[in-house]
Amino acid sequence: MNQDLFNNELNKATAKVLVVEDDELMRLTVCMFLTKSGYQVVTADNGLDAIDLVANEAPDIILMDAVMPKMDGFEATRHIRQVLGLVDIPIIMTTSYNDEENVNKAFDAGVTEFVSKPIHWAVLGNRLKYLWESIQKNEILSLAALVLENTTEGMIITDPGLRILASNSAFSAITGYSLEEALGKTPRLLQSGRHDKAFYDEMWGTLKSRGHWAGEIWNRRKNGEIYPEWLSISTVKNPAGRVTHYVAAFSDITTLKAREEHLEHLAHHDGLTGLSNRRLFGERLSQAIDYSLRTQQKMAVMYIDLDDFKPINDNYGHDVGDRVLQSAAQRLGDTIRRDDTASRLGGDEFGIILHNINDTRNAGTVADKIIQAMGAPLTIGDDEFMLGCSVGISIYPDDCEEAEGLIKLADEAMYDAKQAAKNQYRYWGSGVYEDVS
Repeated sequence: MNQDLFNNELNKATAKVLVVEDDELMRLTVCMFLTKSGYQVVTADNGLDAIDLVANEAPDIILMDAVMPKMDGFEATRHIRQVLGLVDIPIIMTTSYNDEENVNKAFDAGVTEFVSKPIHWAVLGNRLKYLWESIQKNEILSLAALVLENTTEGMIITDPGLRILASNSAFSAITGYSLEEALGKTPRLLQSGRHDKAFYDEMWGTLKSRGHWAGEIWNRRKNGEIYPEWLSISTVKNPAGRVTHYVAAFSDITTLKAREEHLEHLAHHDGLTGLSNRRLFGERLSQAIDYSLRTQQKMAVMYIDLDDFKPINDNYGHDVGDRVLQSAAQRLGDTIRRDDTASRLGGDEFGIILHNINDTRNAGTVADKIIQAMGAPLTIGDDEFMLGCSVGISIYPDDCEEAEGLIKLADEAMYDAKQAAKNQYRYWGSGVYEDVS
C-alpha cells in the first residue's frame, strides 16, 4: 500500500477511546473534544469500572485519570498490563500531579504517554493522532508479517550488501536452512553453480535499471540437492532514492518442471515404445543435415518395416502386437550407436539416423545387424514368433540434401527391398541389396 492510500485509509478509520475520569465536568469536556475529533468514546468514572470495560471489549486507546475513587489510574494501568496482559493498548495518563515522582510512577505502572492538567487540547489531539496512526501502521505491519509467514513462497529480506536480515518458514521448508543459519549470510549460500557470471550480471543489471527482476533459476538446498525455482527480486528505496533493502520471493517449481518435461517427452516420443516420434525424428534429421553440412560428413537415413507383423496383430490381438513392437524397438535401440537416432514413424515402421558414416557401405553393415537382431526368436507368453524386417537406405548428400526427401527415398528403397524378398536392405537407386534370410 502506498503512503497516500495508507493515509486515506487511516482517515476513514475511527478509534475507540476509553475515557476514565471521575470529574464529571472534565469527563464531559474530554468526550466532547474527542467526539468532535471523530473518535468513538466510552467512559468510566473509576479504575475498577475501567478494568471491567477493558476486559469485556478492549478499546484502541485509554485516557486514564491518575487520582480516582475505588481504584486510581496507577493501579488500574498496572492491572491492565499485568493481569489482563494487554501490553499494546496505548494508555495516556492525565493528571495535575506532574512532578517527577508521579511521572516516574505513571511510566513504571505502564502508561504510554503523560498529559498534564489543565489539558492543552492541541497537545492531546496530536498525541492521540500519533498513537492512532502508530496503531494502524503496526496492524498493517503485523498483517504483512502474518502473510509473509503463511505464504507458500519462500521469502528473504536483505540489506543493500545482500546480507539476509529475515526469512519466513517457507524459505526454511524449501531450502532446508533455518533463519539462524541464513542470518547474516548472502543468497550465494544457495547458488547451484549452474549459472555463469553473465547470468548474474544480466540479473543485477536488470534489477538496478528497472528495480525488479523475475525469472527461472537453479539453486541448491542444504542437503546438496539442486532444484529449479521461480525467483522474483525487488528493490526497496527510501524517499531519497537510496536502496535500503532487497526483497526476494521464490517458489520451488520442481513438480512443474517435471510435468513440463513429461509433456515435452510425450510430445516428442512414441507412447508405446518410448522411441522418438516422427516429429522429433524430423527435427533431429534437420539438425543432423546441418551438422553434416558443416563437417562435410556423410549420413544415412534408414526406413524399416517389420515383415509379416499384421498376421501377428490380427491372430494374437493388439496386446501381443504391442509387445512385439516394444521388443522390436528395444532391439533397434540396442543395435545402433548411442549418438544415432531410432524412431517409431507409425504402425510397424521405424526410422534410423546414422551420423558420420565414412563409407556408405557402413550403413549396409548396420542394416545387416538390424535384420539379424530382428530375426532372433521372440517369446511372448507361451508363444514364439519369428520377426523379419525390410530396410531402405538413403545417403546424404549423395541422394538428397533435404530431410523430407531423404525420408521419402529411404521409404522407396524399403519398398523395393520388401517387394524383392524378406529380410534384406536396399540403398535407394543403387539396386544393391542383401538377402540374409
